[in-house]
Amino acid sequence: MSIKRIISPSDFPLPKINENVILFFNLNHFFMFRDYCSATKIKSFGPSKKYNFQHKGKSYTAIGGCIGAPLAVITLENAIESGGKHFFTFGCAGWLSDSEEQPGLISNISAVFDQTGISKDYGSISATLQLENQKKTEKNYQIVSANSFYQLTEEKVQVYREQNIALIDMEIAPLFFITTLYKLSLNPLFVISDFVDKEFKWNNISHSPEFLEALASGFNRVINFQ
Repeated sequence: MSIKRIISPSDFPLPKINENVILFFNLNHFFMFRDYCSATKIKSFGPSKKYNFQHKGKSYTAIGGCIGAPLAVITLENAIESGGKHFFTFGCAGWLSDSEEQPGLISNISAVFDQTGISKDYGSISATLQLENQKKTEKNYQIVSANSFYQLTEEKVQVYREQNIALIDMEIAPLFFITTLYKLSLNPLFVISDFVDKEFKWNNISHSPEFLEALASGFNRVINFQ
């Protein structure tokens, strides 16, 4: 779509990429995933890095890392300008719910809540976006994106739980606002790396055997872009 703006991604020419794009928020995951595909040499892509690979007759571009909403948004804008059309994201999320069983991997999101403020930059009046075209065979979840996990408080967690928001991350909500605006596809995959228990204690499980198993399963799903 045409947007009247003073500065455009086209003002910063970048190499063309494939239409199928995988965004890795965590740079370590970006590097680890190379073991699952026959990738080209790693090159710079704006503030991030990229490599290309082919799988089952399709060409893909992997881009990472882009932790935090501002960097993720810039990376997505650059990727769209460079030819990306079908986006898959891979990253970690925190589990907030105290009433549902904690899964290892989540790919079905029914609604996003943007607390980063970036959705306003794209003309959105509401910070909430209801999503359609969901996988009917999988349970869906609501997620909130915040600028800093250091600002998570008991009061905020309680509010999220009352709103039935089960997940928190730092990137995905504004990305959904942008891809919806441009009418592009976005398919997320989250690995649960931490959780807040009933006593509001934060638990980091990013080095546990269960997390590492879920991470490997996630990479296998990403390689098949599903």
